[in-house]
Amino acid sequence: LGTAWNSGVSANLSFFGNIIVNDGVDDSGFIMAILDDLISTYNVDQANVFSMGFSMGGFMSNRLAIEHGDRINAIAAVSGTIGNEVKTHTPVANVNTLHFHGTSDSTVSYDNADFNVMVMSASVGLGAEATVDYWRNYNQCNATPTVTNFPNSANDGLTFEKYAYDNGNNGSKTHFIKVIGGDHTWYYTPNNDIDYTTEIYNFFASCLVGGNDIDDN
Repeated sequence: LGTAWNSGVSANLSFFGNIIVNDGVDDSGFIMAILDDLISTYNVDQANVFSMGFSMGGFMSNRLAIEHGDRINAIAAVSGTIGNEVKTHTPVANVNTLHFHGTSDSTVSYDNADFNVMVMSASVGLGAEATVDYWRNYNQCNATPTVTNFPNSANDGLTFEKYAYDNGNNGSKTHFIKVIGGDHTWYYTPNNDIDYTTEIYNFFASCLVGGNDIDDN
């Protein structure tokens, strides 16, 4: 399917059977090979490697966390969940995760990750809340989240809620930003109440391991 990642997305379609997007393409291994090349060339802080993506990139970030969480500190997935092909896999390590999803997402549905394929609609992975539960359960975070309602100041017809499940194994955390009325898009200020880029930056910064000071001689 052209430029789509092999992120574990698949759908069981009538007359076609189970269709796996770009099956046989090892994108997970490809991205790790890029990381290896960067490490061999640059002074990469290997304790603080992050992955983020939108839509199919969100699915891909979740797959990377499941398969290579021993090398990835945290991920952020926007409007992309955990694909059917990896949803039963056990992650290799605890990973900090942040997920964004709109309740009115018309491309990857909030409840069941339904995706319109040709003239049919089929689930391609876990729903938004099931994805959050997947990581919360594996990380063994607090069962009850700290809930934050963002100020509703922008005239966008949306409200943003943050659910923070903290105190997981090895200090891991699972956070979720639910967009009431949100669609399959990237929200940002001043058009919206929050800025996805800023929220991702702040989440990754909160997950940093080790000191980050630079000493000048």
